[in-house]
Amino acid sequence: PEAGRKVGKGKITIDLEAQTIGEALYSVLGTYSGAQDSTTTAYTHTFTKTTSTQHKSYTLFEYRGVDYFGYNLGVCKSLEVSVDAKGKGVATQEWLFQNEQTRSSWTPTLAVPDPLMFYHVDVEVDDSSIAARVASMNLKIDNQAEALFLYNQQQYCADVICGKKLLVTGGFDMYFTSTSERADFLAIARDEVYKGLVRRGHDGNDWA
Repeated sequence: PEAGRKVGKGKITIDLEAQTIGEALYSVLGTYSGAQDSTTTAYTHTFTKTTSTQHKSYTLFEYRGVDYFGYNLGVCKSLEVSVDAKGKGVATQEWLFQNEQTRSSWTPTLAVPDPLMFYHVDVEVDDSSIAARVASMNLKIDNQAEALFLYNQQQYCADVICGKKLLVTGGFDMYFTSTSERADFLAIARDEVYKGLVRRGHDGNDWA
């Protein structure tokens, strides 16, 4: 045992999938709404930043070989989506939680992997495509969540709150074939860089 305050932190890196990313988006942003399309059976899921300091929390479960554990009051602090030249989306989630406790065993339900694939990616600068030189891209949403401690003689946090501004950052890695190309790119204003991502589904259709 160690003296002082304690808060749990951990990262989960998984394939970017429509079936598994919803909980992380809900927790990192705080508000969710869903509606069925009027002409099809598809649903539109919308996640927005809440004004509340308390976001959606979950109990995370993990089997660590020696026993089954649960992590209480789990709040997703940040979610980063990255895509490299292979085209498969990857989601890196950073979670804060209250503490670790042993739990009863359970049987997980494993779905068939269905990662979002970005087969066609276009990056434009001044209306000119530079996608042939881009190697990877990333986008990160961080709600700056932090542990809340009370003067109650307990080591573990009482809550995880999100009272700061939302931070959204991103970038991409690219290569140049000459120093003049590099100089031309560095001279471009930041707001002139436009990214357009297209994912091709299993049915062969493109989705923006």
